[in-house]
Amino acid sequence: MKKLKKLSLKERNRLIARYRRYTKRTFKRKKISKSNDRIDVENIDLPSNFNLHENTDETLKIMNDFRAKVNGNHRLKSLNFQEMQHIDSSSALMLVAEIDVWNEKIGRALSPNHKTWDTRIKALLCEMGFFELLKMPPLEEKQKIDKEIIFLKFISGHKSEGEKAKELKEKIEEVIGKELERRTHLFEGLTEAFTNTAQHAYNKKPCRYDKWWITAAYKESEGKLVVSMYDRGKSIPKTLHKHDKWNQIKSYLSGDIMKKHTDLIEAAMRVSFEQKGGSKTRTQTQKTNRGKGLKQLLDFTKEGGRLTIISGKGYCVFDLNDNKLTTKKGKSLKYPLEGTLIEWKIDL
Repeated sequence: MKKLKKLSLKERNRLIARYRRYTKRTFKRKKISKSNDRIDVENIDLPSNFNLHENTDETLKIMNDFRAKVNGNHRLKSLNFQEMQHIDSSSALMLVAEIDVWNEKIGRALSPNHKTWDTRIKALLCEMGFFELLKMPPLEEKQKIDKEIIFLKFISGHKSEGEKAKELKEKIEEVIGKELERRTHLFEGLTEAFTNTAQHAYNKKPCRYDKWWITAAYKESEGKLVVSMYDRGKSIPKTLHKHDKWNQIKSYLSGDIMKKHTDLIEAAMRVSFEQKGGSKTRTQTQKTNRGKGLKQLLDFTKEGGRLTIISGKGYCVFDLNDNKLTTKKGKSLKYPLEGTLIEWKIDL
């Protein structure tokens, strides 16, 4: 048997120090692993007022947390709706999109207990298509209640699809009648918005998650229709420098203003609105009469309504009076919206 070497005091102390460093690193790794395990299986508690306009910061923080888990392939256990008392259709659509991508990527349905939900919230989310996404049976007729507002089931797609815009129009007309027949700008603009999303918001090599989602909501007592469209791609402020009208957009900006997402969105809207139509209008797609989508969408609101764009850390509300574009509201957000949400609110 080999005789063990007798260590000097200096060598012995060096080995002890090395062993202590090793055990400290190992303990730290185990602690981090346990911490990550807790994160992986946590619930996401949705707030009482899940609303991009009335409770912007808390709503966007929740959405960013959820999206991080969707993108990071976390083992999220469930979404907790039991505290929710209010939800708007645009915020609900963002939630639809993330759950839809979760199902595509993870392939495992989240398991919320809808028995604890507020009955009005339950009915609205069922209408929008949540129950199908969450693999839950639809509500029985006796569970459905009268509500102030109606949510339409969401529609999604990957590119410019005129048929999808037509499908939305038909769904809206089932609820409100033929009020939209004279307002064709919405559906022309939506088709344009689908195309812009496919071309600018996502990479040139699309994957199955690169989609847009649309829905609508109707409040009969006020005669108000809200149409919402959302994509999870690159935000407007992040892609404007590649826009073929970037030099014109920059003319509206100066100094530090160029860093503010709200000002970037407003400048892009002004350039789009002032752009002349006709046979000479071309964009980088080299197709005639392209690039007029935002103008058409504003035209839709000119008889009463407004257009809201939320993208990155920018939040802008526009309306159109006497053929003049007005920014009704603009603010910088604490948390970014990763993607773009466009919302049309129309007085019928």
